[in-house]
Amino acid sequence: MATQRSLLEHAAGKPISAVQREWHAELGAPGAAASEHVMHAFHDLLNAAKDGSLHMMLRNTCISDVIGRAWTAQHLTMQPAIEALGEQLKRVAAGDASAPADGTDRGGSAPTGRRRPYES
Repeated sequence: MATQRSLLEHAAGKPISAVQREWHAELGAPGAAASEHVMHAFHDLLNAAKDGSLHMMLRNTCISDVIGRAWTAQHLTMQPAIEALGEQLKRVAAGDASAPADGTDRGGSAPTGRRRPYES
């Protein structure tokens, strides 16, 4: 049976590959260590989203504080992914986790591997 990721998990996982690209581009440069730290921080956010503790993890803080405001300011291309995660967090807190903040899906459940037979 395929596992079904929540929209919050999807939003938390999306920035990881982007940070990995940044980190690979910076390997050997002074900024690589900071990008690696951010990559680990995003993994922590994803794990917290998976186990339902993300709101507790971010209590009294924001995503940019967790990953580092200086790094965020230097990597502006990451801002849309950070904002999408923040918007999805707001939706979950408001009880509306049915639609992602980035507008890529119009609601409904994620595929589970089962398909409905075609209707005639």
